[in-house]
Amino acid sequence: MNKRFVINMVSSLLLGAALISAPLQAAEKVVVNISKVDGMPWFNRMGEGVVEAGNAFGVNASQVGPSSTDAPQQVKIIEDLIARKVNAITIVPNDANVLEPVFKKARDAGIVVLTNESPGQPSANWDIEIIDNEKFAAEYVEH
Repeated sequence: MNKRFVINMVSSLLLGAALISAPLQAAEKVVVNISKVDGMPWFNRMGEGVVEAGNAFGVNASQVGPSSTDAPQQVKIIEDLIARKVNAITIVPNDANVLEPVFKKARDAGIVVLTNESPGQPSANWDIEIIDNEKFAAEYVEH
C-alpha cells in the first residue's frame, strides 16, 4: 500500500464521516480539515486527498494548518471556522487537551468534529484511525 493511497483513504474516510454526520441542508456543505502543520509533505498530500474527496462527494472541502505545531494556533483556526459556520471540521490535533474546550464550542454550534490520531477525544463526534494499534503491534511482534 503506497503512501498516496493511504493519505487519500484517510482523507476520504474523514470527509465521508463528516458528511454522514452533518445535518441535511439545501446549502452547500463545507468541510475543513486542519493538519498538524502547514507545509509538511505528508499533510500537503493529505490536503490534496481532502480536495479530491470533496470533489467526488460534491462538497466544498479544503485544508488549513498552523504555521507550527502549536496547539493554540489550531484553536484559533477552529474559532475562525466556528465563526464561518462550516458543517464539519476534521483535524489531526497537536494537543488533544488544549483543543477540548474549542471542540465542545464547535459541537455546541452544530459543527461535526472528527479527529484523526486522537482516540478517546471526549468532544469529538468520532476519531478515525487507519489501523488498530493493538492488532498492528501484535502482528509486528509475531513477525
